[in-house]
Amino acid sequence: RDLSLIVEEETTWSQIQEVLTSIDQPLRTDVQYVTTYRGKPIPEGRKSVTLTAVYQSTEATLRSEQVDDQIQTIVTALADTLKAEVRT
Repeated sequence: RDLSLIVEEETTWSQIQEVLTSIDQPLRTDVQYVTTYRGKPIPEGRKSVTLTAVYQSTEATLRSEQVDDQIQTIVTALADTLKAEVRT
């Protein structure tokens, strides 16, 4: 799943990775940095960071609801620690 987040300009990819690493998600097999965007409509002093989170199970096909729950956990953790917001 791709996820774009609006964060403070000072927020680094390493900080985002650190939060992601702290979340126990056994079904997540990878997280990759995709891109950073600055400009309209992103407010000044903030930027949009896009990442891809990969989820897989060796036991069954994952349902979208299962992955949605995992993504929401990421969003909540990043909002709590880095004041991140989902870019819509």
